[in-house]
Amino acid sequence: MAHVDREREALYSRLRSIESDLSGASSAISDVESKLAYIDSSMASLPSRLVAVRGRGYAAMGHLEKSVEILTKKWMEASPTIKQSFYSNVQPLTAQIRTLQSDAHRLRAEINRGNIGYCWSSVGRLSTEASMLRARISMETAKIT
Repeated sequence: MAHVDREREALYSRLRSIESDLSGASSAISDVESKLAYIDSSMASLPSRLVAVRGRGYAAMGHLEKSVEILTKKWMEASPTIKQSFYSNVQPLTAQIRTLQSDAHRLRAEINRGNIGYCWSSVGRLSTEASMLRARISMETAKIT
């Protein structure tokens, strides 16, 4: 019985590592989505924020209006390409994350049932796929951030 408990604990340990990889991959995608939304929001509010500063009587650095205009224009030119890269290369990987999360959930159920042999044959494949997916997502999100 102690041997089975050790086997089960070893499987749970591997499963936690897999779940951590999948969570990290999902977080990396969410982080990019948040950053893109923040930049969009910041760029949209920048002109009105400058108007508010000028409205309070701050007249120095007269070039700021032109700088904001140029920055806004450059973001409007660059953002579609950046977003397209994200949506076409990274975001579809969320479906793969969900599939592997579902596989991990099934693996946990099998560990709970004591199906040790099946679990050992599945955990290696799942671990490899989760690690590879996390590495791919890290590589793709690094291109954007």
